[in-house]
Amino acid sequence: MADITVTPAEVIPQNGSDVKWGTAGEDIDAGEFIYFDAADNGKAKLADANGTGAAHTVQALAVTTSADDQPLGYVLPGAEVQMDTSAFATAGLPVFLSANPGKCSVTAADYTTGWYYNHLGVVKAGGKILQFGALSADTAK
Repeated sequence: MADITVTPAEVIPQNGSDVKWGTAGEDIDAGEFIYFDAADNGKAKLADANGTGAAHTVQALAVTTSADDQPLGYVLPGAEVQMDTSAFATAGLPVFLSANPGKCSVTAADYTTGWYYNHLGVVKAGGKILQFGALSADTAK
């Protein structure tokens, strides 16, 4: 299945979701999944299911859009985030990291040998709300 298309302006942290701030290490859109690169002063970069090093480990979800070296708002696992996309219409639907940097999919069927399986969370009842939680991160297929 193709990556989920998320409109950055429609990524909204829900009540009780603590938005934290860091620095983008590349251009990042709201709704993209990120990790923090220790080799680059902890800057946020796009997570990638077939990435190397820390790149395949999801640590947060961007909730603002930022250019390289600019402030970036993000939430940590445990947060609820509205991601107004038709792909999130079914409650209980699992969400997985894609091999396209920062993106997600609703199927793990596309994973191939060498990719890292990252179950990012599930769609809550009522749809369009991701209960974000890196539930099964960093497991090689």
